[in-house]
Amino acid sequence: MGRLDVRIVEARNLPNTELIGKPDPYVVVQVEQSSHKTSVASSTVNPKWDEVFKFVVADPDSSQLELKLWNKNMVSDDFMGLYKMNLSGLTKGVVNDQWILLQQCKTNAEIHVRIMAHDFGREPAPGQGAPVAAAVASPVVYQQPVMQQPVVMQQPVYQQPPMMMQQPVYQQPVMMAQPMYAQQPMMQQPMMGYPQQAPQGYPQQYAQPGYPQQQPGYPGQPGYPHHHHHGHGHHHY
Repeated sequence: MGRLDVRIVEARNLPNTELIGKPDPYVVVQVEQSSHKTSVASSTVNPKWDEVFKFVVADPDSSQLELKLWNKNMVSDDFMGLYKMNLSGLTKGVVNDQWILLQQCKTNAEIHVRIMAHDFGREPAPGQGAPVAAAVASPVVYQQPVMQQPVVMQQPVYQQPPMMMQQPVYQQPVMMAQPMYAQQPMMQQPMMGYPQQAPQGYPQQYAQPGYPQQQPGYPGQPGYPHHHHHGHGHHHY
């Protein structure tokens, strides 16, 4: 014996067989000799039920799950499509969530179901099992499809080298030009050893220091006494 949960979530693209208005669909769920029926959705080709049914399965290896979709009428209900699946392909404790294409249907209608075998089926792989079992019993939250954003490769950001601190520019002090003083004329010193010209009005003997002065008495100079010879007699001055 095994326990089976079946959630009939919704359907889409159902055929419209009504002459006036839209169909009122419902689903009959059957496992072995047990069957359950969903509520009737009113006037729609995209019905939503979100209803859970529980079954006890005597022979999970050979039993099938059968879904039949009907349109509710006043006189007789119209058959709209069916789906059958083997229970032996289920994984124990793991929810089988899928959209199923209906067979014997006038359109490409699909039905959304969630099926979980509690204690029969294949052993779950590591990471599967009990945590996802609540998906069958919990209400369905319809989420908008998430469009995957294209991956934008980020360009590497090269770090700028640190800004070099600018050294302060010290202004050179302005040198004040020194006033140009007129040079005093150098007095020309007399050159020793050379005769200098005597200044005007000075005696000649002061003109040439260091040289012997001409004194009277030298031959050829004025004042030198001349010798007079008077024959062989006496000399006179």
